[in-house]
Amino acid sequence: MSTYNTVIKKRNAQNNGWDSILPMTTAENVLVDSEGKSVADHVDDFVMHPGDGGTTAGTATAYTCASLPAPIAYTDRMGLIVKVHADSGVNPTINWNGLGAKAIKKPNGNAAILKSGGIYTLRYNATTEAFILQGEGASGNATASDLLSGKTASTDAGDITGNIPIKSAATYTPTASNQTIPAGQYLSGTQTILGDADLVSANIKAGKNIFGVAGNANVVDTSAGDATAAQILNGRNAYVKGGKVIGTMPNHSATPHTTGSMVAAGVFTSGNPNSRVYVKPAEGYYNGEVWSAFDMPDLVPQNVKSGITIGGDGGSFTGTFTSDATATSGHILSGKSAYVAGNKVTGTIPSKAAAIYTPSTVNQTISSGYYLSGNQTIAGDADLVSANIKAGKNIFGVAGNANVVDTSAGDATAAQILSGRKAYVDGALVTGTIPSRGAATITPSTVNQTIGAGQYLSGAQTIAGDADLVSGNIKDGKNIFGVIGNFAGQYATVNYYANSGQVGQGGNLTINFSISGIGFAPTSMWYVFFTIFTGGNMQFERQPYFTSTKDFTFSGDTASGSINLGTNRFSTRVTAYMSGVLFTAF
Repeated sequence: MSTYNTVIKKRNAQNNGWDSILPMTTAENVLVDSEGKSVADHVDDFVMHPGDGGTTAGTATAYTCASLPAPIAYTDRMGLIVKVHADSGVNPTINWNGLGAKAIKKPNGNAAILKSGGIYTLRYNATTEAFILQGEGASGNATASDLLSGKTASTDAGDITGNIPIKSAATYTPTASNQTIPAGQYLSGTQTILGDADLVSANIKAGKNIFGVAGNANVVDTSAGDATAAQILNGRNAYVKGGKVIGTMPNHSATPHTTGSMVAAGVFTSGNPNSRVYVKPAEGYYNGEVWSAFDMPDLVPQNVKSGITIGGDGGSFTGTFTSDATATSGHILSGKSAYVAGNKVTGTIPSKAAAIYTPSTVNQTISSGYYLSGNQTIAGDADLVSANIKAGKNIFGVAGNANVVDTSAGDATAAQILSGRKAYVDGALVTGTIPSRGAATITPSTVNQTIGAGQYLSGAQTIAGDADLVSGNIKDGKNIFGVIGNFAGQYATVNYYANSGQVGQGGNLTINFSISGIGFAPTSMWYVFFTIFTGGNMQFERQPYFTSTKDFTFSGDTASGSINLGTNRFSTRVTAYMSGVLFTAF
């Protein structure tokens, strides 16, 4: 840029010479952009430069603050930085330099939550007439006991890890005692309390109530019963020890009987010794105890097997008949004998002792022609249940379980199954080892960051953005993640008075200076000029003197240096005025 030296003269008070008028550069007349804005305009622009409201005052719901310079009105997008003095209450507001209380909101429109000692940046939204909290992060009041075990979240209190236990699906079979599903856990699967189609009154003992179902009056415990079928009237039935017993006791109430005198069983009457016999009635039910007489015309010796005696104490006869017997040795058990047609026949039917048959893939037979002298047992097996049979197969009527399969075709390894998950491969239980990576936020830096391969992403991986990644915050000409910077630095005009003391004629005049309180950390000084006075009269001007930083030292917001103005012919006290611009550059 071009440099111009401006010296303004006026006649002195004696009107015999000229005095120099020193122009002073101020913020009001230094332009900073093509629109003609001055430095003062730039400083007062609260959109470009958020106001520093310092530490708030007021109450937790009505904060107040003040900045210098002060805004004259609320404008859209104007910024404010404050440090709050107390935790915010419900629906907090802020009043900036008395311009009126405005609500402080989150970006989602909810009331902001501020913490004592926190430093917050706010931007005014003229549409909603509220200050919007910038860079608002976690909010919420959840605690670890409000979050599922192993899961994490961010709240007003910071990061938390949940501890709500998780209960998978379960089935409960009702028993005689209560079963409890404890409170305070998350059900990840259905909890099934089994029902039973048999839970009806007809299946419950009289006088009992099972789960609200009253027992049937006819359902009783029959363990005290001891009657047998022979002790129950024929055609009637009863329950004894859990079993139904059908009566077999004959009912002889209507059985015909003869009249006259009765004799003991087996005694023939004198009038009809061969065709009639009197017997005592068989066991059964009668109207009274009587003797019944049965005519038996065929009860004669020739119709009774040879060697058999019929009769008793009053008389008897021995049978003579053998010719109608038809049994052969093959009809009589081996080792046993009988008489057939008057001849003794020894049996040949073989006996088969007790045996056990274990089922296999082929049929097994018990040959015919044997007398079973012992039980023939077809073995059962407690393992013959669906859970032990391959899916799709049926062994002796038992269908295989859908979960029982041939796993020989499996080829997954532990490294191919999520950690903590299980599967069967080649008959073996394999527990997965693939690690899981939860949700994470990655903040970009000067080096690449990677998300390692070989892991399962159980949560989103967020590459953080930053609202400050804009051209105005990046050095002019630099490119950060595709954003090209246009920031040229900060600057300020300074004026400095230095009293050098005396120097001898022909000596060197050195000005030592230190400028502090600049308001930012400068890195350069340019357009520096000096005006030298001796005895109140200007002797010479030197401008510009420096255009680089090599002669200056910068520490924080302080600039210092030593300037040698060269040989000076004056020996009186010298006063020097210095003016220039300090600025920050990359």
